Amino acid sequence: MVNFYREFPKLLDYILDSESDPEIGELCACGEGISTCCCRDCTFYRPTCAPCFVKSHLGSNPFHWAEVWNGTHFERHDISEVVPGTVLTVGHTTDRGNQCPYADYSKPLGFILTCLNGTHRTKVVFCECKASTVKRYDHLMSMEIFPSTLSRPESGFTFTLLRDFHLQTLTSKKSSYDYMEAIRCKTNNAFPQDVPDMYKNFVRVQRVWRALSNIKRNGQGHNIDKFLPFRPKGSVLVPCFACPEPEFNTPKEANTVTICNSNIAHSIIRHVDMLYIMMDGHFGLQRFAMVDDPDDISLLRGMGFFPVDDEYNAFVLGDLLTSEEKATCSKFNAVEMQNKLKFKGCVITGVLGVECGRHSIFLSMVDLQKGERFGNADFALARALRRFLPALTLGRAKFFKHIVVTYDVACQYFVKLKERFKLSFPLSDVSVMVDMIHMLVPKMHLAGHKEDCRYRFSLNYFDGAGRLHGEGIEPSWAETKQSGGSTQHMNHGHRHDTIIDFHNYWNWRKNRMMSGRLEEQLNEATKMRSKMIMQYKSLSRGHGQDKIEGWLKEPTAATRAPNGEWKSPYRMHTNPSIETADMYFLVPTQEEIMQSFHSKEKSDDAPQEAGASVVFDALKIEEKQRELRALVKSQSTPADDLKERRTKLSGEIKRWRKRYIKAAPLVESLIAAAPQAETIEDESLHLPSSITLAERTKLGLLNLSIYELKLREGEANTAVVGICNSLIHENLLSGVQRQHSRGVYQNTRSHQFINRVKAKRKAYAAQYRECRRRLLELNNLPSTATLPGYPTLQAKDMFQKNATQTRVLGEGKE
Repeated sequence: MVNFYREFPKLLDYILDSESDPEIGELCACGEGISTCCCRDCTFYRPTCAPCFVKSHLGSNPFHWAEVWNGTHFERHDISEVVPGTVLTVGHTTDRGNQCPYADYSKPLGFILTCLNGTHRTKVVFCECKASTVKRYDHLMSMEIFPSTLSRPESGFTFTLLRDFHLQTLTSKKSSYDYMEAIRCKTNNAFPQDVPDMYKNFVRVQRVWRALSNIKRNGQGHNIDKFLPFRPKGSVLVPCFACPEPEFNTPKEANTVTICNSNIAHSIIRHVDMLYIMMDGHFGLQRFAMVDDPDDISLLRGMGFFPVDDEYNAFVLGDLLTSEEKATCSKFNAVEMQNKLKFKGCVITGVLGVECGRHSIFLSMVDLQKGERFGNADFALARALRRFLPALTLGRAKFFKHIVVTYDVACQYFVKLKERFKLSFPLSDVSVMVDMIHMLVPKMHLAGHKEDCRYRFSLNYFDGAGRLHGEGIEPSWAETKQSGGSTQHMNHGHRHDTIIDFHNYWNWRKNRMMSGRLEEQLNEATKMRSKMIMQYKSLSRGHGQDKIEGWLKEPTAATRAPNGEWKSPYRMHTNPSIETADMYFLVPTQEEIMQSFHSKEKSDDAPQEAGASVVFDALKIEEKQRELRALVKSQSTPADDLKERRTKLSGEIKRWRKRYIKAAPLVESLIAAAPQAETIEDESLHLPSSITLAERTKLGLLNLSIYELKLREGEANTAVVGICNSLIHENLLSGVQRQHSRGVYQNTRSHQFINRVKAKRKAYAAQYRECRRRLLELNNLPSTATLPGYPTLQAKDMFQKNATQTRVLGEGKE
């Protein structure tokens, strides 16, 4: 902004120059008058005299303002005021700009015209060439002027103004009142109160314009129902072009889908005949109890998202409004939480909408009269399903093999869903479609449900849900809520038409941006697929073929046990008889390997120093050395304690070396020649992994190398188990902290425990990396080589989901 600020004086001069013209007061180009008129609406218009201004504008731009110089300042005039007697001929399309030979110009009509540059008081005469057959509003519409009334109109609005307001209110939710106030200020910013107030007329006209625009844009003006007979007749809804729709973007029978002329297994293309739907209530679109216009009706009655009032009111009145529906599960309790004093004074408490689950396109909507009731949801869902059932054809109903519906209280809503549908819609095919419905809970809302619900109604565990999250309808409400301040004061029909218009625009924007978004998702899914396949194969190899085959035979759906508990193959049930290592690995730990060596050594007849025991004890000494180095680094242990530990460790190393030399006599020369370390924790034990292959061969350490190799593998396995246990421990402590810790003291104490676990994990990671380095040396491989079964450990690898809980948001991509 500094560059602009430096040029403020010059930029201000340009603005001031635009408000005047040096040619004012000079001879007009016609040579007959003085230049007194400017036109700010034209680009590069040179000042002219009054007659020339009228002549240049009357035929093509009659609604431009004339800025007329009166000797001291400019005055704004309509074209009819520039030259007395100037009259605009309306409807004379055969010779525009000229007078109608049959019209009476002695008695022009005062007409108030509102266009983008302001409100004009002008003089008009209607064409009389076809006076017997053409009405006044016909003449106005032919000139793209929308009349305020159809009987003897005396005011109107240009199509350009209506298009501008329509787009502005769709994008910013600007109200009609604010827009017309801006138009009055455009006309006369000093005294806007002197400008005719056309607000009431504008509200009526723009409402008709909205309805006609929706009808036009959805092809009803071109009899689109003739070309798309499988869609509801007269619908003005912007549909979802990506969701499966028989005879539009999919064949009549989904099972006949072919790609590259080859039939594909139905399990691969199940998404073709699976419908995804989201439902949710929203309480930002209320309507206050007010004096209503009995003559006010919706201009899009039954053609948009809302049902016909008579049909819907008959459905919701009676038992629906008096029934008590108690939800006992969800913290997101739509039934109980919304039936509060916030609805006092409201005749409509909100809306319940239905969207397609994949692309967030609105399908249907109903008003809520007493909070959010299951009956409201039933009617909205049935109306959405009917969109796929024109003429109530059972064949089209059975096109979809599965219908996935997400709802924040699905665990309660689904209980008697089939009974309610068959009772409320007995003769409709929607009662057939309800048998295909699978009710699930959106992923974010699922965290507020009971533990059982998190397995029974989770999208994560439903076959065919993919990466669907079910929360796509929430951003739609965030956009819609901006209009709630104006729609809550509207008449019933006006409110419906406005909401339909806003949501149609939402649908259009979603469709418009869909191709780019789908491409992004496809690229992301392609990358994720390779990653997931690699992880799946790795886990399968680790657990073994027998376990994998057994798991594949298990049912994936949750089942109820006789004790009432819901069981799921995705729900962890710990078995106390299983050792910790068995929970993670089918590979042996260091202790198990040593036990097998002990058994073998006991069976040998020759009495000799057990080589495996020597190596095993050396690894334990190295572990103590690492612990001592960590204590020295932390600087938290007293010097006397460190001295005592070093003395004890030094004696242990001396005793072990005697056994080492006995098992491998030639290694004594290597120990004698090696320089002594400054501290006992840095003392080298000269194991086979610390010297080259040639030296191991020379010193006769090849047998001990085999022992060390196996024990190092076991030590690495043990370190990985330790890392896994520390991750589980950290998850548990973090959960306890979030649930119970309050205040500085409790959180500080919790962090101390968590940091101890993190330190253990860090030590296990260092142990694993050291073991891997030694394994590479024992296998005579470079440090950059790949070691089967023991990959390089990075910080990002030390992550583990909490297996005792269901998936949380974001875990699906990890």
